Amino acid sequence: SAAASRPSRLFYWQSRHNQRTWIRVLRRGRWVWKERPGDARGFFAPGRGPDGSERVLSFASCPDAHDKRTFYERCLEAPPELNLMRFIPETYLTHEEYVAAASTSLAGVADADLSTGACSDLWFFKEAKQDNGVGVHALSGACSVDEVLALVASKSNAKHRKSVEGEEEEEGLPSGVFQRFVPNLLLWGGHKFDLRVYATLDPLTDEAFVFRDAAVRVAPSAFSRESRAGAVQMTHYSRMTPTYRWPRWP
Repeated sequence: SAAASRPSRLFYWQSRHNQRTWIRVLRRGRWVWKERPGDARGFFAPGRGPDGSERVLSFASCPDAHDKRTFYERCLEAPPELNLMRFIPETYLTHEEYVAAASTSLAGVADADLSTGACSDLWFFKEAKQDNGVGVHALSGACSVDEVLALVASKSNAKHRKSVEGEEEEEGLPSGVFQRFVPNLLLWGGHKFDLRVYATLDPLTDEAFVFRDAAVRVAPSAFSRESRAGAVQMTHYSRMTPTYRWPRWP
């Protein structure tokens, strides 16, 4: 469930649509849905387990769900057979590692039609504890610590940046990750876009369900390999639109 502090445009999707999906799945698994308004962390589903004993499932936001550094570190610790790295952009935890990698271009990556192209010199520094596009900074090749700090301290970023108590720093930078641009991203109408698709796992049967509708965001400005502007590189700069209003959704 969505935390109460999340912006309304996300709360609508994470709350109303996710709850609807969870309810359908739990009912299929013989659970009875019950909302407890007094609990600000989410919703609960009382039901009976396989042995007949009463069980309660708590749906609550993961406290570090948006911590990009913690997420990446957990992926590194995952069993090798899961091969989680295939789903993650080229990522580095330190500025030194990023600079070393940024000095080389991606080999064997050819530009594809209807896509962004390789863009191997485009990088992002993502502050670990920020979300909704705040703390995401586009970089050109290998940038110095001072250059990255200037982006972190910029007025546009500082205006929306959350204060993080006891935030760890690396070489003066806030905790975060450096990621290379994913080559040949598909464009829609010449713009970057992303889809937020919701899935639910039945806690009793392990059946997986995908919600019929999703959310789509399209970057406000047309993509340009040379631009580092947020409106070009960030889909967060646009509102979420239900996919049933999007002509490309099947």
